[in-house]
Amino acid sequence: MRWRACSVPVAALAASALMTLGCDSILYGEGSLYLWNGTEHPTTFIVAGTTPGEVTLKYERGQLLEGLVAGTYTVTPLRKGVPLAPVEITLLQDRLTVYNHEGVGCFARTDVAGMYRRGRDPVRLLEIYRGEKVLALQDAIAIPPGQRLPVEAPRLSGEAVFQRLVVVPCKLTKGDRADSEVADFVRRLR
Repeated sequence: MRWRACSVPVAALAASALMTLGCDSILYGEGSLYLWNGTEHPTTFIVAGTTPGEVTLKYERGQLLEGLVAGTYTVTPLRKGVPLAPVEITLLQDRLTVYNHEGVGCFARTDVAGMYRRGRDPVRLLEIYRGEKVLALQDAIAIPPGQRLPVEAPRLSGEAVFQRLVVVPCKLTKGDRADSEVADFVRRLR
């Protein structure tokens, strides 16, 4: 008996089978998308892509969508049923991406490891984001916007960081004291 080479690679067959079974997240991984509506108008967001969804947000409200298959998505805001300009977003595996509708929200990426360890500042400001519509964060965010600090301390060694991304009032992000005012704001959130 003679074996013939397969015309379709086994890896391609396995990938096709997983996609057919709805296992895209196994192939591509999962990411998270945080939708923020800082406008004064209630807005519905249509998320089109591998893991579609729809969210309606009131003024200064956000929603975290977790477990989305990593890849390219189109977010289309609707105001009073009228579609606004769509935005293409790429979700990365194990990372958080923020869609800041109309770029009116401000965010702070902070290290909150000091909230759990003595000898460190409780909150260390890493970066302020003002006016960006899409934030594709390259660092792992342990605590996304809208989430509370865990009661128990995370397992950290040495100078490890425990990152938290929060929505902050934009007025705090301007001026000579912006870093300390934003850090104080985040510290009070718990």
